[in-house]
Amino acid sequence: PALARLRREAPVFFSRELDAYVLTRYADCLEVLRDHERFASDTARAGGRIGDHVRAQRRGSPLGDRPLFGQSDPPDHPRLRSIINRAFTPSVVAAHRDAIAAEVERLLDAITPGEPFDFATQIAEALPVLVIGDLLGLDDGNRLAVRARASALMRAASDDRVTPAQYAEAAAALDWLRAFLAGYARDEDHTGSLIAMLQEAEAEGGRLIADELLSFAVFLYSAGSGPTAGLLGNGMAALLRHPDQLALLRAEPHRIAAATDEMLRFDSPTQVLVRVAVSDTAIGRQRISAGASVLVMAGAANRDPEAFPDPDRFDVTRANAQRHLSYGYGLHFCLGAPLARLEAEVLWRALFARFETLEAVAGGFDWGGTFMLLAPRTLSLLAR
Repeated sequence: PALARLRREAPVFFSRELDAYVLTRYADCLEVLRDHERFASDTARAGGRIGDHVRAQRRGSPLGDRPLFGQSDPPDHPRLRSIINRAFTPSVVAAHRDAIAAEVERLLDAITPGEPFDFATQIAEALPVLVIGDLLGLDDGNRLAVRARASALMRAASDDRVTPAQYAEAAAALDWLRAFLAGYARDEDHTGSLIAMLQEAEAEGGRLIADELLSFAVFLYSAGSGPTAGLLGNGMAALLRHPDQLALLRAEPHRIAAATDEMLRFDSPTQVLVRVAVSDTAIGRQRISAGASVLVMAGAANRDPEAFPDPDRFDVTRANAQRHLSYGYGLHFCLGAPLARLEAEVLWRALFARFETLEAVAGGFDWGGTFMLLAPRTLSLLAR
């Protein structure tokens, strides 16, 4: 409701608390996301509190001043994306369907019919981590170790008040991951994994330096797990709140793939995308100064009635749901979107095939997430 009021009364609103312009209209959000010449993705280029915060983060991070893949701008971003793209082509992603299905079945095997389980933690959060591990070529022997080191690095890279102990932990994690990737490159058993494909690109002159590969692996664990967990958790919550739509998907499973876009539109996991004005410009009638931070409120844009008729209605048959901005747009459109959609499709099909009923447990739902990310903290279900 607050975002809807902003969209009506002040669609380009300067928030003193956030020290940024807040965009809530679909057309304005789309304009900013598609124009990477006027609006940069590297938030270290921002003035004010947001820029100060990001620069302090990077000073305290063992990864240094280099922006993560999702925050990079031309010329670095097109170069990196051209290399990384080869690991996310439709054929490569489709080849992971069986592996995803196997991980889904393992998770569902742990559910006891008729007994409560937490879908948010046991399924929505667990599945993307397992799939990313498979994608990277990890196994049960090294998956948790790699994720723990990646998490330590991300904690240091996302906090501008890193303690000496946290910095030491992150620095040790960096050394461990460098040694792990160096050894991985010498192991012939990993042919076909994402890391192997990117290392081959480096050997072919793709100029993906070692620390760029490491940085991308860390980025993939953070950017690839949180939003996908949000998609699965938010999607399940929406289906439970709209049992007619759940019944429709059960009866007509061919709609599942398209319904995923409506789940993303209705409750976007990624609520905010941050951009920086490169020079003095304007959005609508509002003048924007160079260095100003611009918050693209994807969740608000996805509920704009000018773009989506009757936007507060959850409708898995909605014809234009794929126009949502939950995965961004243009140069920075989410590289892992096809993989996340495939995970969702495989999971819904397996859930509907295995369990005849899915019910919410009273008092077992709690929204979590952050200002940037929306997802259930807990979502207790009974499956029979």
